[in-house]
Amino acid sequence: MLQVLACGVVVFPGLFFIFRKVLPSIFKQWTDADVVLVSERLVSSIHAIMATTAGVVVVSACSGNVMTDRYWLATYFVIWYGVPYMTYDIYAMYLSHYYRFRVKGHEEYKEHSLTTVNSFVRREFLLVLHHIALLTILLPVTLFFRRDQGDYFIGCLFLTELSTPFVSLGKILIQVTHTSQSGSAGLLGPQGQWGHGAAQLLPVSNRPLSLHVLGLRPPLRHPHLRRAVPSDAVGQPGQLMHPGTAGLLVRAALPQGLAALPAPASRHRCCRQPGLLPPAPT
Repeated sequence: MLQVLACGVVVFPGLFFIFRKVLPSIFKQWTDADVVLVSERLVSSIHAIMATTAGVVVVSACSGNVMTDRYWLATYFVIWYGVPYMTYDIYAMYLSHYYRFRVKGHEEYKEHSLTTVNSFVRREFLLVLHHIALLTILLPVTLFFRRDQGDYFIGCLFLTELSTPFVSLGKILIQVTHTSQSGSAGLLGPQGQWGHGAAQLLPVSNRPLSLHVLGLRPPLRHPHLRRAVPSDAVGQPGQLMHPGTAGLLVRAALPQGLAALPAPASRHRCCRQPGLLPPAPT
């Protein structure tokens, strides 16, 4: 039994270590925080696929009498892979938290300490509590208090992991897409997020600006940009900007192969401020 448990202990930390070594050689622009975060999500997806598969097998085997039917995998998957994964995942979440704040330049995150551990527990309290509850409640119930009944419902519990691969891989694809964009990345990233590329916040001065604005939408996530661009800013190419717009997010360069917009005949239609251009016709 200890050998089987040791196998589970090796699988998830081993995969995590391999991903942390391989990913930087593929995505050279990624920071340590990016590598750790994606590695954690990949391992989480692998565990979720294993748990879902085990759940399908257990539910199928115990569909006759959901109370008394038994299947060995309902108990042994928790021991082999459930307990090792939950223990590993607490550590992986801490590393993700640590490198995320270290990359941001927080002084206290220059090295591991009780301060960083305490900060992690406070910020991720619900997730930590979730993992600890599974280790201290689900494990005893699975092994000692079921009276050899309810394997079917343990299999149903495994099936709750079905959504995890889709959530994790979706976030990974967003990050990979951001990384694959060139230095002149688009104004809007995947799924409506602001891109990480060369979009710049430029003040609108008292003279006309020649800007190639493909579109503009109010920034919903970035607090500084939310103050700079009003919520009623126009989002269609060629449409007049709302008077009083304090700034514009523009591309620093056009993507290769994208033709420039034709210049308006009578007035600048990319941007205007009160007193700068004649009022728009009603």
